[in-house]
Amino acid sequence: MATTDTRQPIYETLLIGILLAAVGGYMDAFTYMSYGEVFSSLQSGNVILLGINLASGHFAATWRYFIPILFFAFGAGFANLIEQFYVKKDLFIWQQINLLIELLGIALLV
Repeated sequence: MATTDTRQPIYETLLIGILLAAVGGYMDAFTYMSYGEVFSSLQSGNVILLGINLASGHFAATWRYFIPILFFAFGAGFANLIEQFYVKKDLFIWQQINLLIELLGIALLV
């Protein structure tokens, strides 16, 4: 009788999900209050504020929201490239590399 491993990876557990939501909420509140009313992890908020400024005719203010959205898309694409490179070589450390790059980016910008 074969046994199957049904353990869940640590990054898919409820506790980690709650911690990520709390940290993301804190980062969004901090950057919204400290860095010119933009969100750092909630890009849908930046998209909504971008649309509001476009509809109101405040075209100069739209850059404040467009730049974080652009860098978020760049970061997501870069993370995907890292994943593709390491998965093809059977090295499953791409999550740690992505987290390290994100940590270094946050440390440099704050």
